[in-house]
Amino acid sequence: KDYFDAKVFLNPNSYYESIGTFNFDGGIGYNLGKYNILLNGGRNFFAGYSPVDTSRYKLWKPKEQYFTDSQFNAFRDRMTIRYSGKYFYDYILNRGTPVQPYNEFAFDDHYKTYRLSNTLSVKGEVGEGRYIDVQADYSTYERRKNTFLKNLVTLKEVLTADSTDQDTSDFKSWMLRGTYSHDNAFEKLSYQIGFDINLQSGSGAKIKNKEDNIDDYAAFVSFQYLPIKEITIQPAVRYIYNSKYKAPVIPSLNIRAELSDAFALRMSYAQGFRAPSLKELYLLFVDVNHNIKGNEELVAEKSHNFNIGVDIHAESEKHAFKLENNFYYNYINDLIYLINTDIVNNMYSYVNIGTFKGLGYNITLSYMRHNFSSKIGASISANSYESKDPKFNLS
Repeated sequence: KDYFDAKVFLNPNSYYESIGTFNFDGGIGYNLGKYNILLNGGRNFFAGYSPVDTSRYKLWKPKEQYFTDSQFNAFRDRMTIRYSGKYFYDYILNRGTPVQPYNEFAFDDHYKTYRLSNTLSVKGEVGEGRYIDVQADYSTYERRKNTFLKNLVTLKEVLTADSTDQDTSDFKSWMLRGTYSHDNAFEKLSYQIGFDINLQSGSGAKIKNKEDNIDDYAAFVSFQYLPIKEITIQPAVRYIYNSKYKAPVIPSLNIRAELSDAFALRMSYAQGFRAPSLKELYLLFVDVNHNIKGNEELVAEKSHNFNIGVDIHAESEKHAFKLENNFYYNYINDLIYLINTDIVNNMYSYVNIGTFKGLGYNITLSYMRHNFSSKIGASISANSYESKDPKFNLS
């Protein structure tokens, strides 16, 4: 929420489930007119579960989570400044079965995950028909896995001597994005220019050379041309430099035509490019719930996307109807997909599965009147993988 009318608002929530789930969260907001502050936080707890209950080992592992986020908004005459911060902590305890023959010791695995994100944004009007939107973000992800030998008599525990039982993976990302827009810069022509910087770094025992990074820099420009009032043509182009993958120049084209007061036609085409993330390349994520291994051999995805939409609109003094129809087609080469690569050990990994083709149709009907609105929709989609069945299969 960016805006709220009340001076102060509270929003507590709680959830209990007899299987051993106890959750609580809540939010508070304080309105100072041109400023407001919002704080949210909570705790989720699951005691663990096994069909045959034991004092230690659980088939479904105990889990505890803490999370909080905050937001500060400052509203100026033509400008909005916003800071948001988010923190998340996840702890899973995998208690081992007592070691035979005396049941004095057990091996316990502790999995701790920390996520922190900070975002600062500034957007607004800097002149007649001129707008800026700048956003900066710094995020961290840390995952620790430790195995302890626990004395079930004294309850003391020590780290095991095997170094492979202990692991810490750390990932950091920096993002800076900015746009400058000028409406009606020339007769019938508006434009937007911008840049996008994404930097990722990772360290840990499972990462090649113990540390690696991948950087992505992009610049783009978009034009909006109105040859007549009823038609909008918007071409765009994006240039990308990636430190590990060769990226193509990415074009796109959007067209909208107001055929009448009741009909509108939209058409678009865009190319796409996505380099693998550091986690997809290097992260080894193994705990009681996951068994995922990164793949250093991944190549980047390249894609083509087509969209056609027809909107039908009708309204009176009291009622309004809108029927939206949209058809899309996606063609992705070297799609990155998470699959089971080792059935015996139930190991998953990211792979380039080949060519992916997907098409679909969506229809939505909306109805609006004073203080009331409703929406109903349906969709159908089909897809195929070149490495599997070359024919489309309904899904």
